[in-house]
Amino acid sequence: MSTQGSKTSGSPPEALRYPQELEAALEAALIFAALGPAQGSDEELLARHRLEAEDDGLALLRRYGLEVEGPEGISAKEAEEMLELPYFGPGNLVELTVDVARLPHLLVRLADPEARVLARAAAVAGVDEAELRTVLRRSGLDLEARTLKRHPWTRMPIARDRSWTSVKVVETVKDPRLQLSLREARLLDPSLTVGAEVEMPNTGEALSDVLEALPPQALRPRFYRPALEVERFEALRRIVPEVPTPEPLKGLDLGPLHALYPQGYGVLYADVPGEKAERLWRTLDAQASRTGYRPVLLGGNERELREAHLAWWEEQANRPKLPQPDNHIGLPMWDDPVEDPPSNVALAERVDVEALIAKARAAPRSDMGEDEAQGVRTSLGAVVEPLSRKPYERVRLALVPTDAAWKTVAFLPVLLQAGESTPSLVKVTAMARRWEERYGARVASVTPGTVEWVVDRLPKDRDAALALAYEHLALVPSNVGTAEQEAAALLESTTWHLWWD
Repeated sequence: MSTQGSKTSGSPPEALRYPQELEAALEAALIFAALGPAQGSDEELLARHRLEAEDDGLALLRRYGLEVEGPEGISAKEAEEMLELPYFGPGNLVELTVDVARLPHLLVRLADPEARVLARAAAVAGVDEAELRTVLRRSGLDLEARTLKRHPWTRMPIARDRSWTSVKVVETVKDPRLQLSLREARLLDPSLTVGAEVEMPNTGEALSDVLEALPPQALRPRFYRPALEVERFEALRRIVPEVPTPEPLKGLDLGPLHALYPQGYGVLYADVPGEKAERLWRTLDAQASRTGYRPVLLGGNERELREAHLAWWEEQANRPKLPQPDNHIGLPMWDDPVEDPPSNVALAERVDVEALIAKARAAPRSDMGEDEAQGVRTSLGAVVEPLSRKPYERVRLALVPTDAAWKTVAFLPVLLQAGESTPSLVKVTAMARRWEERYGARVASVTPGTVEWVVDRLPKDRDAALALAYEHLALVPSNVGTAEQEAAALLESTTWHLWWD
């Protein structure tokens, strides 16, 4: 095996250059290690994946061809609706992120005899596995000794002013990004036990010498790379095709229907003309007991509507893990889990609403001036542009398979996309139940941070309106006028508009 490059005393080592076959084998080994278990032949996996340098780490990318048939391609409609791609033309390539390669997982898979990463990489590149191990050792990574730059893998120095990785050893892995099984952990260090925390420097810093031995262009950007990750893209592409119109919804002039979520839950949606949206909502609301679907208008801009498809995914993944402060104004979202819709409904039915209102009213808030009052409302804001007050060209109409309008909130985590001031789905669902039973208030629209209701029965007098106003203000941390101002509006408003800033 021949190498090029030299070292001089007192100066940093230059990158060693190896024959192309060995460089290719090293790149393949890192790709296989970043991928983990995957379907397809090794040759197919390498043809579709590569690594790219990213913020002191490695991003694993998957390549797709535009307007190419099959799972390795992206249709023009998928590119436009999900990736916001400019039109590149058939055959052009796009790369999406599979994951960011984390050092503990890379080392585990490189060292795992069952994964056979080095043997597979050597076979694909046509080199000897022993030569590939030698390349790794010369680059500071010794798989037999479990050392990197002469430091044991679980005791490497970490620069705390830079990013690093922490994983926990557990009996059952629930989050593969943050956890290792005991078997995996003992490939790093045989002394590790369940409950141990393993900290390592970031991948790019730790493997710098290994990465220097890759082909010169290996880690550089090559093709257009949208922000959407592979896992989410593959989920979203399942909802692009139209779905058959359920028999009870036929003849209602809804147009093409699609599934709202990759997870299912039975929620459908149609994009309808904005000028007809409120009228269509009222028609569907009147026929909900017959159709089995409750209509809800989904406002928001194009980006927010795209993100609504992944709202369950994002809320479950990003839910705060640490205890939150007690002095939050209103009803904070982190008190309740983000589960599936039936679980949210069941939790809402067990909420002590009176205690909820009392707790929220006791929280500090400051009333704003008279010019902040909402005023009387008689139409839905979700169908019109905020400034011009003209109808949107198209409005998204969700069709939720449930038997009561109040339950629809439990299906729509798009509400939570406004930020941490929004109450939990469980709390808003519980309050919506109370108001539907008392006032015939049906949920009509849900957008990030906003819910609108259409109301059948107005408060009977000022005292009833004032009591309802206090309930609204207890639920809403955004300060929008005094209870008296709110009560005056509620005596005449046939739509309610609650928002969280």
